Amino acid sequence: MKKLFLLAVTLAGLLSSNNSNAQDPRFSQYWASPLTLNPALTGVIDCDYRLTGIYRNQWSSVLGDVPFKTYSFSFDGKIAVGKYDDFGVGVVFMGDKAGTSEFATQEVGLSLSYLKALNNRSNHYLTAGFFFGMAQRSINYTNLSFGQQVTGGVYDPLAANGENGLNTNNFSFMDAGAGLFWYIAPTARNNVYLGVSAYHFNQPSVNFITSTGPEAILYNRLTGHGGAQFKVGKSIDMLPGFMVMSQHKFMEIDVVNYFKFLFEPRKPNGNAFYMGAAYRIVGNYASPVASDAMMLGAKLDYMNFTFGVTYDFNFSDLTQASSGRGGFEVSAAYIGCIDANKRNKTRFCPRF
Repeated sequence: MKKLFLLAVTLAGLLSSNNSNAQDPRFSQYWASPLTLNPALTGVIDCDYRLTGIYRNQWSSVLGDVPFKTYSFSFDGKIAVGKYDDFGVGVVFMGDKAGTSEFATQEVGLSLSYLKALNNRSNHYLTAGFFFGMAQRSINYTNLSFGQQVTGGVYDPLAANGENGLNTNNFSFMDAGAGLFWYIAPTARNNVYLGVSAYHFNQPSVNFITSTGPEAILYNRLTGHGGAQFKVGKSIDMLPGFMVMSQHKFMEIDVVNYFKFLFEPRKPNGNAFYMGAAYRIVGNYASPVASDAMMLGAKLDYMNFTFGVTYDFNFSDLTQASSGRGGFEVSAAYIGCIDANKRNKTRFCPRF
């Protein structure tokens, strides 16, 4: 019954809306997927290059063996321009597959940025970034059940589904975005940063239905995000942060706070353990915002690696089906230096 309910909601949004609008997948560890958050974060690292990966599994408590799965991988680095500035370049891939219909999105893109130094101490920067991508969407109609396939109370999966205008089960579209990011980091344990980004400038059509059917648009996604790091003890730092995201009529606000426990305070960018939590509220412009989830998380910095894990506890109306169980998410990153002695000597950047 739970699967049937969620499938009905999904189909209503995909096939029967008079003005359908698509929304992007979300990560609770949004900071662990920097190039999908803001293209201006490309190359914002205190070394030469970075590899990231993140995976999210959501609603297995409702959908069993067909949960929503979202994942992303990226590689980015920077090239020196003059004495203080840098040019950043990166490649990012994102995939998402949702439920029984195997409704999937896959996108690969190029991310470019310019990091402009605002002083000569390499700790105060303004960066601008741009994203250009190609995406594909697909759906498996054979996994879906339609009313026209029920005759005399008997379901026949081989019967025609009676849905007019379903002209394709996959299509491709172009995507584009841009962003700005500012940060100041006087030391490795003190920084403040703010960013804004916008994706889907071209508002591509994402329609499985013929031109005579309902319109489906991937509307602009606007994001503001920021945070800080500061000392609260000899070996403890606090890292508060926030993200505000808006896409058409939908809005999301995440408020995050982590504590960082340094294993060796004399090596502030060395090994460390983090624990924290986040709170998410969602809503739309036609109704008040409401609590959606509480996320508990932990993170580990070990040498040049970072590993993170979070779990969402759902507070929304879907708790009747999910029993409060939301999404499990894991992430990993590696920050590398071509010159092994370069790190910690040239620049302090926020480490996401």
